[in-house]
Amino acid sequence: MVDNSFFCQDMTGKKVMVLAPHQDDEIYMSGALIYSLNINKADIYVVYATNGDYKFKAETRFSEAYNSLSILGIPQKNIIFLGFADGCLDDKHIFYADVPQKSLSGHVETYGVGEAKDFSKIYRHKHMPYTKEGFLNTLKDVILFIMPDIIFCVDHDTHWDHRMLSVSFDIVMGEILNEYLMYKPQIFKILAFLPTPGRSATA
Repeated sequence: MVDNSFFCQDMTGKKVMVLAPHQDDEIYMSGALIYSLNINKADIYVVYATNGDYKFKAETRFSEAYNSLSILGIPQKNIIFLGFADGCLDDKHIFYADVPQKSLSGHVETYGVGEAKDFSKIYRHKHMPYTKEGFLNTLKDVILFIMPDIIFCVDHDTHWDHRMLSVSFDIVMGEILNEYLMYKPQIFKILAFLPTPGRSATA
């Protein structure tokens, strides 16, 4: 047992979800916490909202996620990619889009890499469009699919992708708690990005 007041509860077998905007935010948000939860035998899922493909290929970001989380003891089967665009799009950010937007990587819908399919392709057997509705539906799907006992989500900071995930989580979690009255997860918000003056808000 870790000597910490948060771990006064038995974590054995508890489902814990970490909702991260990009591959690296899970470390900023909760790297040490993931390690401690794993020691305490929690069942940890890390969910990435975007493919982190604004500046780098998704293949690179997926590999980074697998490698870093393997060090913390998280198996690949518990790493989930929602497959949405990272950063700027052709017209407006996904959170404000009612029609599919095209990302800088050339995509208009969710996608995975190799055997790592995006969640909607696995769950709904189809990709989801880069729209606000598509994002909200996918986020709701993954929460209901796992039904975690504890959720750590990025808080509302200065990065547009972080704000999208934070606000969208509040929306869908409100719907879920109203629809599933017996579901009572512990929910925590954690800041992941506080840029220094002069630094752009990109991942």
